[in-house]
Amino acid sequence: MMKKKQNIFYCFAAKKSFLEAELLLDFIDIHTHYLPGVDDGFQCQADTIAALEAMRAWGVKRIYFTPHVMADLPANRVPFLKEQFVGLALKIPEGMEVRLGAEYMLDASFYVREEEGLLFLGDRYVLIEMSYLYPSPELDQIVYNLQIRNYIPLLAHPERYLFLNEKKHEELRDRGCRYQLNLMSLSGQYGVRAQQVAWYLLQHGMYDFVGTDIHRLPVFRRSMERLKLTVPEEELLHRLIRQNELLW
Repeated sequence: MMKKKQNIFYCFAAKKSFLEAELLLDFIDIHTHYLPGVDDGFQCQADTIAALEAMRAWGVKRIYFTPHVMADLPANRVPFLKEQFVGLALKIPEGMEVRLGAEYMLDASFYVREEEGLLFLGDRYVLIEMSYLYPSPELDQIVYNLQIRNYIPLLAHPERYLFLNEKKHEELRDRGCRYQLNLMSLSGQYGVRAQQVAWYLLQHGMYDFVGTDIHRLPVFRRSMERLKLTVPEEELLHRLIRQNELLW
């Protein structure tokens, strides 16, 4: 399944970096970890504000904050996260819009959080993730449970779950699970294998949305400077980026 980029994406024209291509203009980021001190993302408000200023300079206008919600972070329940969000939202750079979502780990705590009430992207998309090391035994059941409630499961960074094969990707897609690309996967930030899978899924139209999954600004900046794109690759990413408008 995991092949090199198709030949149609190679050309002799000079490539631009992702940032040079200005693909963040009017970008709606649906997967971030800006909310300070609540997970493994930004740890202080000053760093968060500085990163948001940088994003605004690159053209980002709208952002979902999606902190991790999992058994290992028992404090991250809706009332606490809303309290943290409101405190930060008052200090975001002028001209930016922010909303609170969440990234839900598919562990035993998910069912409790589901009953307490979920934080959505758009009206009914639920951003979910699982361990990179092994498949969650809860995946199929949770996908089913969300759908019977008329919610839409959105699997974060499927390219990073290297235990998922082509058949399983097709099965999840056929069952209504939507896919979110991590931009940094395309640059090799998470390894060559994840990079190959990301390009494969992108070129085969298997992604629905795209996010940064930013945890640290310097890491994101280096990754996007390293990501070099041909014109067809720019156009492919631009079309996917526009899809994010459906979630705002």
